[in-house]
Amino acid sequence: MVGLAIILVFGGCGDDSSTTPSDGSVGDPVLEVSPPFATIAPGTTRTFTAARGGAAVTGVTWSASDGTIAASGAYTAPMAQGTYTVTATDPSDGLTGEATVNVVDLVATTHGMAIPVGHPRLWFTPDRLARARTWFQTHPFTPPTHEDTAGGFGDTALHGLLGDNASGSCTAAITWGLSRLGDVRDTGGVACDPCRWSGEQLILIYDWCHAHMTPQQRTTYITAMNAGLTAWSQNQWGGPSMYQSNYYWGYLRNELEWAITSYEDNMAWAEAMLDRVFDDRLAGGFNPSTQPAGNSRGGIAYEGSEYGPVVATYPLIPFTTAGLLGRDIYTETDYWREAVYAIIYSSTPAPTTIPDGTGTGYTVFPFSDDESWHYRFQAQTHWFPDFMTAMASYWPAANVGRHARQWATMVGVAPWRHVQAVDVPTTPLPFDNLPLDFYAAGPRYLYGRDQWGPSSTTFMLQLGDAAENTIGHQHGDYGTFQIWRKGRFVSRETTAYAGASTTNVVGYAGTGSVDGALPIAHNTVLVNGQNPGPQYGGPSAVVERLESRAGYTYAAVNLVPPATRMQVWRRELVWVRSLSTLVVLDRLQTSDANATKTFLNHCETQPTVSGTSGATCTVGGQALVMTTLLPAQRTYRVVDEGPNPNHQYRIEVDTTPGTAQSYILTVLQAKDAAGPALAPTVADQGTTYDVTLGTTTISFAKGMTSTGGSITLDGTTTPFRADVQTMSVSASGPVWAP
Repeated sequence: MVGLAIILVFGGCGDDSSTTPSDGSVGDPVLEVSPPFATIAPGTTRTFTAARGGAAVTGVTWSASDGTIAASGAYTAPMAQGTYTVTATDPSDGLTGEATVNVVDLVATTHGMAIPVGHPRLWFTPDRLARARTWFQTHPFTPPTHEDTAGGFGDTALHGLLGDNASGSCTAAITWGLSRLGDVRDTGGVACDPCRWSGEQLILIYDWCHAHMTPQQRTTYITAMNAGLTAWSQNQWGGPSMYQSNYYWGYLRNELEWAITSYEDNMAWAEAMLDRVFDDRLAGGFNPSTQPAGNSRGGIAYEGSEYGPVVATYPLIPFTTAGLLGRDIYTETDYWREAVYAIIYSSTPAPTTIPDGTGTGYTVFPFSDDESWHYRFQAQTHWFPDFMTAMASYWPAANVGRHARQWATMVGVAPWRHVQAVDVPTTPLPFDNLPLDFYAAGPRYLYGRDQWGPSSTTFMLQLGDAAENTIGHQHGDYGTFQIWRKGRFVSRETTAYAGASTTNVVGYAGTGSVDGALPIAHNTVLVNGQNPGPQYGGPSAVVERLESRAGYTYAAVNLVPPATRMQVWRRELVWVRSLSTLVVLDRLQTSDANATKTFLNHCETQPTVSGTSGATCTVGGQALVMTTLLPAQRTYRVVDEGPNPNHQYRIEVDTTPGTAQSYILTVLQAKDAAGPALAPTVADQGTTYDVTLGTTTISFAKGMTSTGGSITLDGTTTPFRADVQTMSVSASGPVWAP
């Protein structure tokens, strides 16, 4: 139920097809009332505003279920405590939006939050608690008796809260909590693992079982928690500059939760820690990184599907609580709405079969450290269902919330009990009108598909390098591609944990053993059998051109640096939707004219090689047909990557053109195993290379830079875009700029 240990993450893409409304929105119109939640004292006033598509709406008609509200949106609460509704109506078309107001006695209003006198304060309001207790009557459960059991003693405290210490659950939770307060004072190592694993459990016990604690027990708790959280809050590892680290989010979660729940007995400490959270961690660290030029733009968590999901789930209880108390952290940056869509686009559209015999389930495109990706089915662990279900309830009428509900319905996995207990069913919004491509501009990850639905073919292009060398869990996976079709990955990276010998892979040409975090375990390019660059570090790759169109997706990225073994590496990629085909042009230059340049592709099953022209990966009922068009001289080799539990086969295409400048041109067609294969050809037109794929033609201008080029679909020729098409995400969904 609550954050026990680091685990898992995720992706997406968009297009400008005719299904997108002309006003640039996606799906139904939304009238947003801000703030969506407020907590105020009886008889006090709070002003609400209304907006559509991010633009303020004036002249709305306001009403309230109790209390009074002026035409300006100023709401005055009744004297009776309770939960009330404020409604805005746009007279132009009758569209309505609502906000929820909790009227309670307050300790204080601080940092935009109105903190109530009573407990529980975290996750619950009086209305949510009543709803949860009703849910508990029809969903009884046995409380955990060990911290490593799913939910741990946080679930035990929940059982005690909802059942008024039924079965002595709060008594048991308090006893365990008092015995484990030393966890958050652990001074071993550079970071505090118990803070992530046990910290939230300890805090929820204090808040949810507060009525069953003695004054002395509360004092003991406050003394220990203050000392431990203060020490780790000041630690460099997990500090404000490491805003994509799982330690950062574990510490932030603990700091904000503890400050809220202990506030009246701990005011000086709480105020200092709220300053730390809002000024140093968010305003000074994370939030700037989510802005248009920031490296977190797009909702992707850098640390991969093993560790990254905690970016969304660790702060779920404190951020939701802040919203219920009046500070809407989830709209202070676009990142959290982007995260909803990043999860949607990075999740497989249907249950996926993994070839190690663990069965089928919804998962995500792997990247960065993913040691356990092959057996966890990450989209089905509690991390993503918790976040997506909570966002569906947080934004019940907005498209972003309804799309989150659609994802949760599709995956069909129940979230943790505290999420279930307060969830109010909302209407899902199908994905059909979403763009086909999604671009996370921070890490430069591009996700796309040929259509929506379980029969689609989807891809992930890692145009940039997501991780920073200050965060950890980095892989050399920049510039790579992965493809999924109808329940199978027909091409993907070999997942690994950086520095773990158990996930090493067999080296180039079947010799030696290398770290699976290095580029050789990914779909990249080698020079003389060596990885093209460091695992991470150095300036980032630069996306020079990008566009999402109804019939295709196009991207061009400059990968030198970080590919320091090459003087030039520009990778151009074209996804042709109607053909479920990816065309990859690598523009390469090395200092040694005789260098061997090797194109890599990975298969879950042993591929069939067709001489020196191509190979076919057959995975269940699906296949990927790979054809090398340039250069004319090449050699195909298949390497079994060895005992790595995430075992795959690597296709190495060696090219030795005898010139410093050269090209590798590859066509990758995803198809039904029994379906017809394309017969790609390339023609040298002097200044261009023209690739023919049936009735489709793609023209690439020659040279080491990416200029010009075009695609001909159904007889219509379209020049490739010369710049980068941008994407924005609002409550209405993702939209590509013209």
